[in-house]
Amino acid sequence: MIIMKQLISLCIILLQMPIWAQQWVLRENQQGIKVWTRNENGKIEVKAQTFVNASVRDVLSLIEKPSTYHLWVDMVSKAKLLSYGNEKFTVWYLIDMPLLFSDRDFVLDNILAHNGDTIIVKLKSAPDRYPKQKNIVRVQDAYGKWILFPYGKRTFVSYQFYADMQLPVSNSLIEILSVSAPFNTFQNLKTMLNHKK
Repeated sequence: MIIMKQLISLCIILLQMPIWAQQWVLRENQQGIKVWTRNENGKIEVKAQTFVNASVRDVLSLIEKPSTYHLWVDMVSKAKLLSYGNEKFTVWYLIDMPLLFSDRDFVLDNILAHNGDTIIVKLKSAPDRYPKQKNIVRVQDAYGKWILFPYGKRTFVSYQFYADMQLPVSNSLIEILSVSAPFNTFQNLKTMLNHKK
């Protein structure tokens, strides 16, 4: 009965998420990780999904611990927790960019919401909440969300994100990074959670 309830809830979430389903293009599908991108008026957005052998609480604890981001979030060399309050925390991230490009940084508000067993962490750019760093390009426009949902002894993990990286290049490089970064992040997430056991 519990599994059936979880399956129905998961189906409802999946039906709600890709309202834009025809716009998403599957770019990667291996090792139980799927990555999609969509190009909306020149903006490239990414979505990744997988199942992990861990509890929702275990996954959320990693998301809430920026000091570990350099270990599992692809391209993040450093992250700092700026504030933590009632169902909200703010994080500064430093992104290592490929050669020839200046590194980028983000400041993101992470806003937690609960819907039954499901936890949603909404990500919203807050670029003025941390001093600008020398020789680093501050990302002004970014948003996304994590969705965590228990499924038996596993957790369904979905990540959706858009950021204007202000790169003076064609969308093809941005699309490559948009696929490899979430895929590598999810691989690392699975490894981190396995090591916690």
